[in-house]
Amino acid sequence: MKYFVSKIIPKLSSFSKKLDKISVICDRKWKMLDDEGESTSYIFREKNELLIIKKGEVKKAKWEIINQNDILIEQENASFLFRQAFIDENIFVLNVDGTDSYVYFVDGEKTDVKNIEQLESLLKGKYLPEPKPTIIESNVEAKKQIDSKAKNDSDSPMAVILISIFLIVGVFIAISHLNQKSNSSENEIKKQSPLPSEGLILDIIDTHFDRFIEENSRQENFIYFSGRVEELSNSFKNLSNVKDYYPNIFDEKNEFYKLVFDTMFGFTLIISLENNQDKKTSSWLSKYKDFYDIGERKDFCALIIGKLQRNYVAKNDIKAHEVALKWFMKSETVSAYLNIASYYENGVASGGYFPEIIIKRNKKEALKWYKKAADLGSAEAKEKVNLLSL
Repeated sequence: MKYFVSKIIPKLSSFSKKLDKISVICDRKWKMLDDEGESTSYIFREKNELLIIKKGEVKKAKWEIINQNDILIEQENASFLFRQAFIDENIFVLNVDGTDSYVYFVDGEKTDVKNIEQLESLLKGKYLPEPKPTIIESNVEAKKQIDSKAKNDSDSPMAVILISIFLIVGVFIAISHLNQKSNSSENEIKKQSPLPSEGLILDIIDTHFDRFIEENSRQENFIYFSGRVEELSNSFKNLSNVKDYYPNIFDEKNEFYKLVFDTMFGFTLIISLENNQDKKTSSWLSKYKDFYDIGERKDFCALIIGKLQRNYVAKNDIKAHEVALKWFMKSETVSAYLNIASYYENGVASGGYFPEIIIKRNKKEALKWYKKAADLGSAEAKEKVNLLSL
């Protein structure tokens, strides 16, 4: 393999898809890029089989995803550990573990990129575009050009006239600029820093969408995202207010997609704004129940309803834990199993001198549900099984 150092790739992590879904890279002919013109292709197949093809010669190797972000490649004479650096539709970059070196792959059937320089130029243009010059910067540059011309022809009356005109126009522009800034600083920021393309924003949202569903289905707690993406631009860094900048961005998305988007970023608001919590939670509960009833991702809908009942409704009504437990029972996910097991392991009771038992402790039931989660690969559940089996 050919390794290269890059200053661009570390800046692209927030734009990358996740490696934990093998379908992202599986059964595609990935061409490894180098600067020597050699063509070596890698095909990652299911059941951990890797084909390495060079000039028609095929060598078989093994590959394995470890800890969701690492990939182990075992060849005949050596093994290599890489970390995911960047993945999009047609580009796949791995970081040699413990180093600042990278291996670059492109989908040979969908892109004609031929070398590292061309690839990094493509990535920079797509994800890290150069900001356009501001009004003031343009005026400064124009003044430099006029000053230069005046120096070359200091005796010319035309130079004096041009400078005078520039100064007058500059004063008016500066006054207009200050008025605009005082009236609407946000609009001025947008002018100074161009917004990312709508397609790029949708790609990022799609990645968050998949992560939100996947991580909530795998972890016991409610996982939400802040929506901040520092690499985008000075004018737009928070996906939670994306509709303020791109009013029509979700026109072609279905209602379930819009609900999930609202949920994954809306939690940052209701956590800090207690007075808005009940209204927002009630709206989400109603919508997720509607989608559950029509069969739209029933496991996920039941799971989120359970988490909303447990995390938010139960703050004001302890019996909401009973409702949460019933909804978790309808979801065949690791997260639901962990929540059910936790309820039975710890129980739920009201406070006071004569507490009301809402959910009774049941070690046998807790062990049963932890085993279900462990069977789906949960390390946390496996530890609980060992502990409760003592």
